Amino acid sequence: MQSHTDAARFRPSAARSVTFLEVMPMTWKERRTITLLLAILGMLFAVLLVVLGIRYRENRPAPNAGTDGSDVAVSAPVNPETYAALRYYNGKTTLSFALDEGGKWIWTDIPDFPLDDTNLKEILDLLSNLHYQQTITSPESMESYQLDDPKGTLTVSDSQGGSQTLAFGKATTDGTSRYLQLNGDSSKIYIIDNALYQRMQTPIYDMTLLPEFPDLSEKNLRTLTVQLPAPETDSEDEESVELPEPIVLTASRANGSAQPALWFCGSSNVTSSISVQKLLADLQTMAFSKCIDYHPSDEAVSICGFDVPAVTLTVEYGTDASLVLEIGGTPLYDAGRYARLNGGDAIYLLSEEKLDGLLKVAAREFER
Repeated sequence: MQSHTDAARFRPSAARSVTFLEVMPMTWKERRTITLLLAILGMLFAVLLVVLGIRYRENRPAPNAGTDGSDVAVSAPVNPETYAALRYYNGKTTLSFALDEGGKWIWTDIPDFPLDDTNLKEILDLLSNLHYQQTITSPESMESYQLDDPKGTLTVSDSQGGSQTLAFGKATTDGTSRYLQLNGDSSKIYIIDNALYQRMQTPIYDMTLLPEFPDLSEKNLRTLTVQLPAPETDSEDEESVELPEPIVLTASRANGSAQPALWFCGSSNVTSSISVQKLLADLQTMAFSKCIDYHPSDEAVSICGFDVPAVTLTVEYGTDASLVLEIGGTPLYDAGRYARLNGGDAIYLLSEEKLDGLLKVAAREFER
């Protein structure tokens, strides 16, 4: 009896379990919702695959487009060891360079331009070691690579008459590489690193060999003369307008002593003036920031404020040497002031830091 009773106890329980499952089926709305969600997920996944495929084709052409993915050196008809001329258009301007008779690189537009050829040599080095990242052997139209209207061109020539022309198209999607056409050949398009094109973006005035100042440490200075311009006047007779009295700082050394000099402005000892000490410190490390213009036009000279310089500093140093530093106006986009050295053929930029002491002395702020 006990056995029969126990078995009976389990039967209702099993029946209740089956009944529970049977009364909890998914409704047609729930099934439809799940079906729609699965369909949407499938569509999103398909769109993702399409987008990734497009990005891949833009960045690296697919094999069925005819590509060779090997990274190989460019076979150049120009011997890198005999480069003699280089001309390139960087999308904004065209620059041409050549070797002169002494084997020195010059800017052909202005042969006496003080060219710092560091950037130029880096361009030539990149060109000599140019590698294809990929070769497209069945290219699409030139428009698809923006090679119908190139973003830049570069032609290099050697001393034996050989030449090679590179045309730069659009950048790849990741921005690190660029499409390239060689010598007008449209049967193959290449992908190369973007470094060469980026080097071509350097402005010519950023390739200026800036002049170095002589030794203007305090021990080598004799006098500093600061001249301000004549005050503005309504008088038509400009010759009647007198310049203000210059500020002359004179170094006094006892019997050629190696000790720091005493500095006088007239009979006043201004050695302890913070402004004078700042000027002396600035002169010791004086350097131009950049070149603004070379062989400037009369209009450029006037625009930069050199018709009437704001401050003119004459430095007498060494035994009998001297230099003249003219300070012009303030640039619109650069911090600092325009400057000229010894009335030369270039306009440079001087940082505000290098002018702080000079401008304070010009304002006779000796007490500060």
